[in-house]
Amino acid sequence: YKNVLMSMAMAWFNFFSGFSGQAYFTDGAMQMYNLIYTSTPILVYGIYDTKFSHTSVFSFPQSYRTCLNSHYFNSLEFWKWAGHAVLESTIVVVLPMYLLSGFEEESGMFSTFWSAGVVTLSCVVIQANTKMLFIQSRWNAPMLLLLLIGPISYFLSILTINHVMSFDWEFYHVFNRSI
Repeated sequence: YKNVLMSMAMAWFNFFSGFSGQAYFTDGAMQMYNLIYTSTPILVYGIYDTKFSHTSVFSFPQSYRTCLNSHYFNSLEFWKWAGHAVLESTIVVVLPMYLLSGFEEESGMFSTFWSAGVVTLSCVVIQANTKMLFIQSRWNAPMLLLLLIGPISYFLSILTINHVMSFDWEFYHVFNRSI
């Protein structure tokens, strides 16, 4: 889901850029997306979110019958998740491109695709991590805090890159203009 969401967001941008190959996100942001922003919550989810206790699994092995019958992982479920990702990526690309186009009165600058890219990437990171919150079985404070590692690390890194030109000169102060 998370990779289809990110890939389709970049693919939809190609319609706005005339398929020129122009990047919509910074290179570092794309690398960190899979490395930190979305992989950490998935690892935490895989390790700590369990429906059944260890003792009940051994006592009642029929609890996993639905998994053996491919109830949760089959072609229909795969295409539902892929369809959701395509639809959501369309929304998070089209809205910022149209809403952020035009002249900014405060700075005297025109909004650029970088501004729309920042908003889109923020939406993609938040959306991918929000899905993790809604599919988990157990809701407790430590689990929720661990799942927030991805979005928090995204906003901390984006604010750092935004204020230090040596990280990425194309992205310098774009986040300030976008919010």
